Amino acid sequence: MKIFTTQLPQTDKFEEFRESMNRKGALINKAMFEALRAYKRNMAREYFELSVKYNELYELSNHCAICPEDKQHPVFLLDYWFLQDLIKHLTPHEDEEVVYITGNDYENIKMPYRIRNIKLEQQSVVYAKATAQSCSDVLIDLCERGYQVQLVAHSHPGSGPEATCPSSIDINYLAKIQDAGSDAVGLIVTRDGYARFFSVRTEFEVSIKGKGVQHVQENVFKIPLV
Repeated sequence: MKIFTTQLPQTDKFEEFRESMNRKGALINKAMFEALRAYKRNMAREYFELSVKYNELYELSNHCAICPEDKQHPVFLLDYWFLQDLIKHLTPHEDEEVVYITGNDYENIKMPYRIRNIKLEQQSVVYAKATAQSCSDVLIDLCERGYQVQLVAHSHPGSGPEATCPSSIDINYLAKIQDAGSDAVGLIVTRDGYARFFSVRTEFEVSIKGKGVQHVQENVFKIPLV
């Protein structure tokens, strides 16, 4: 299966980015139909999922056109559909789950869309700790592909916006990551659809595209669940 990449030089304009999404989306759709004609349904399904992601990226890129280009801090642009999938991914059972999230960067504009799992050595309802080896493996793989960690996301028990408040462990962990030079931001979600973005050292902004998304308080959102 051919790999399609979405990395673009930072000198590209938003219009070029959107045109690139259209071109690559057309190539993926063509490959999907060719796979169907050859009765390769599993491959066609993979192409379909990839096509959906490119469609999301194209829609998110429209936000870039209205975002000031002189922002000195990261601006995260997300799609509510991705956040629905992320919440489901992080809440398969009662224990906490942790993942890294990466995506496209255009200067200070960040468009997260890909979940990278990390192995956990400790896990409970209120705590999760990843193995150092797993974290290193994911970071090395991202670096080799030209990507960076944009969000460090995990689930919390409880419900409502207050259940998303970061613990001292969450704050200390993210502080270490940001002190090492990363501008990754923390994200905490609950099973009833609340999502809080937080940072220790880095200023940031968040914009979420999608009908029904509620901006509850600063950097806290209610995501409509299916």
